Amino acid sequence: LRKCGGEVELTCVDLTTLEPFSPSEAGAARLRILQQDVFDPALPLEGPYELVLSDMAPSTTGTHSVDAARSAELVRAAARIAVSKLRAGGALVAKLLQGGELPALLAELRSLFPEVKSFKPQSSRSHSTELFIVARKGA
Repeated sequence: LRKCGGEVELTCVDLTTLEPFSPSEAGAARLRILQQDVFDPALPLEGPYELVLSDMAPSTTGTHSVDAARSAELVRAAARIAVSKLRAGGALVAKLLQGGELPALLAELRSLFPEVKSFKPQSSRSHSTELFIVARKGA
């Protein structure tokens, strides 16, 4: 945030209480922290945004197929926000626990965004099912 200077507006949404950023962390960025459910239709998001970044993860059950399906639903929620709030050329970056939902989810995202890619970072543990999806909104 400090490197972006005063041109940054950041809206954070989380179910849990987020600690406010200190002035040294935030620099001149304008911050809005919402303790709210991302599925809440009354979520007061303004936009347009350049980036929707989703690091959301479900409360895990230990059953991979259930956890992966819940993770896919969180990505779909982030995508709904991105479709309605991203400015032209903006991007969605979302973390996903990979599972049987992946092909259908990628197809859904490709119907909404002209450019969709998925990748597993090299820094990710080999046994991890975590991957990232990047989608760019058209002009």
